[in-house]
Amino acid sequence: MSSQKKNIVLLLKNISRESGGMSSSLDLAETLHHLGHNVVIGLTSSSIIYRATGARKCKTVIPAKNIYTVPAIFKRAIRKRNYSSAAVRVTKNIKAAIQNFLITLSGKKNFIKLLSNADIIIDAANFSGQGIALIKEHTNGLIVKNHAGSPKAFEDFWLTDEHLLEPADSNRSRYVAYCQQYDALLFQAPDQLEECVIREPLLKPRCFVLPPTCQEQQVLASRQQESPYQPGRKAIVCVGSIQPRKAQHLAMEAFSLIAASNPDADLHFVGGGLNSDYGMGLVKEAAQAFPQGRIYFHGHRQDYLRFMAHAELVIQTSQEEGVSRILREAMLLKRPLISFAISGTTSLLESGKEAVLVQPGDTAALAEAIADCLNHPSYAKELALAAYKRYLLNNSWAAYASKIIELVDHLGSMK
Repeated sequence: MSSQKKNIVLLLKNISRESGGMSSSLDLAETLHHLGHNVVIGLTSSSIIYRATGARKCKTVIPAKNIYTVPAIFKRAIRKRNYSSAAVRVTKNIKAAIQNFLITLSGKKNFIKLLSNADIIIDAANFSGQGIALIKEHTNGLIVKNHAGSPKAFEDFWLTDEHLLEPADSNRSRYVAYCQQYDALLFQAPDQLEECVIREPLLKPRCFVLPPTCQEQQVLASRQQESPYQPGRKAIVCVGSIQPRKAQHLAMEAFSLIAASNPDADLHFVGGGLNSDYGMGLVKEAAQAFPQGRIYFHGHRQDYLRFMAHAELVIQTSQEEGVSRILREAMLLKRPLISFAISGTTSLLESGKEAVLVQPGDTAALAEAIADCLNHPSYAKELALAAYKRYLLNNSWAAYASKIIELVDHLGSMK
């Protein structure tokens, strides 16, 4: 255990496990707390609203007295979401106005005091350049970026000029300038750290790897729940929000190639986003290709782990990920895995030994891998057992906590 306890402020959008990035950030906060550090969470949403409503949805072991609201002056440049309809925008704007009123009531004096006393400040909320610059004015602590994603995903999907103090002339220069604002960068996989260093070698001394874990008790408990699938059918499940970046259409294309030769197999999608143009398009295509069924859309499910625990195969077709929570949970559940060989995944799993990883976008290879695992269950079982052993070695809570102890000690020596 770390020899010296630290005052650590973790900046979050909200306390939630709705996405892998949010969940891994909360894992980080709670593990630091379990290790005895003084952990404070700063929410860019209202802590008052969390105490009143949010805690029913996602509780945390962090004491309520240690959960604060980030004042509006600090969070004003947080990346804004684009909402698809006027009605949704109005609803969100009303909610934001209420939150800002409550944030004003909480004031900024206490938050500035927290910053001034902090040894380490971890940004897991994607603050802008203005926000980070303002934080630096009020602290001598180390400012760390929780980089829960690949550099390419940051460049292509997340970063805008709002994240910088000065505009950038390209995606790559924007990414490098963004990283340079932090004293340290915390990656989930070695290959994603290397992607960053390739973009700017001078960043290497600031880069660290912390392989993420998952909620082990909840994951393992899902095996005791009733199967959601029809008896006698082989379920192939793809879990994740329905969106182009997750590329569920490629899973459908691959399944179409093997459906006739595997008449007892079905494809299941679990995840929100069915009301988007992309989601509605997938549902329509599935109904046309298989009017009698065989491709099922279950939407967002709180019990998504149950679908994974009883599946024959877990597949993932994402184009970009950090280190996928779904894959880690499948490893712990001993479910055979098939995925595209993207950064993060290639550090998590060894292809041919612990999973089948195929080139991104290669639906023919994906279909072949699915058929091979369905038709050779002993081979699929060997992959799953090897992946489980790898999880225990690299991603178990015990391994995770040990890495955090080393990390905090190293960060403590940097300032």
